[in-house]
Amino acid sequence: MVNNIINGVKYYRARKTFDDRGFFCKPDTDRDSHIKVSETFFSFSKKRTIRGMHLQIGEYASDRLITVISGSIFDVLVDLRNNGAPYRSISVQEMSSDGFGTVFVPKGVAHGFQALEDTVIYYISSSAYNKEFDVGININSFNINWPLINPIISTRDLLLPHLSTIDLF
Repeated sequence: MVNNIINGVKYYRARKTFDDRGFFCKPDTDRDSHIKVSETFFSFSKKRTIRGMHLQIGEYASDRLITVISGSIFDVLVDLRNNGAPYRSISVQEMSSDGFGTVFVPKGVAHGFQALEDTVIYYISSSAYNKEFDVGININSFNINWPLINPIISTRDLLLPHLSTIDLF
């Protein structure tokens, strides 16, 4: 498996302040990752679930800030920008609520993950969701060794097109 640094992708270790009550955390700790917030949402994934590989295109293409609130994931990114960047580069990173907990994903980069345990993820997106511009690539169309066997995958994600058949950007 190849792990590349994808142009514009940034992983962050959340800064937490602890006291007797618990902790306070601000995951967006770098000015470079500030995005215009259009929509936010949460997802819960059971252990072994694979979600992805998703992105929005066209006028609804979005930058995303993705934070692991609880649990841990095997995070996968695929660069689908055909603009001089390393097209179809793949990056993987284990993320957790204790370690690298946030990733900035720029427009044109598909995102997916496998939950390594029951996991809650918080998403900030620069564009509102639009079903007509929601696309993805099949998780079996590139060389990723997903860490957990017998994954839980939606029918929609299993029917996404193969990476070799698309040219989005």
